[in-house]
Amino acid sequence: MGEIAKTYWDVKGDDLKFQMEVLIPSDDRDFTIPCQEDGGVAFSAIIDWGDGTTTTTTTYNVGGLTHTYSAGGTYTIKIDGTFPNIYFANVGDKDKVRKVLNLGHVGWTKLNNAFHGCVNLTEFSAGASDTSSVTTLVAMLSGCIVLTTAEVRLDTSSVTTLASMFS
Repeated sequence: MGEIAKTYWDVKGDDLKFQMEVLIPSDDRDFTIPCQEDGGVAFSAIIDWGDGTTTTTTTYNVGGLTHTYSAGGTYTIKIDGTFPNIYFANVGDKDKVRKVLNLGHVGWTKLNNAFHGCVNLTEFSAGASDTSSVTTLVAMLSGCIVLTTAEVRLDTSSVTTLASMFS
């Protein structure tokens, strides 16, 4: 019997959250989740950093998007609420990202350059995601050279461009 896809109504708990796994080195324990301005789309999210710490963010470029871990190690970051984009764009802490476990239902509107340059990203799963408001997927997974497992079932009904999505 085939797998039945989850619908919005079936999704609850952690399935609603964006989840990614990061490897934090003991000599560089800061991690920043980069975002971009999105035409006034509001952020209103709680970030669970995977070490018992949470922060709240209400904008793409102010507090709550950087965390200092007390020790190096592997952590699963979970974001709940409204978080319309992520934007590594081949800079910053991109080398610390190991897995995207679920895109979730966080109000995505842009995924352009989202994981561009995340050279250590080995797994990507859209999971039980809602990407129906995403307008661009340009270079979303560009440069992810060790990506071996990719489950990319996305709602692309609002996408206007996806150039170089997997380049």
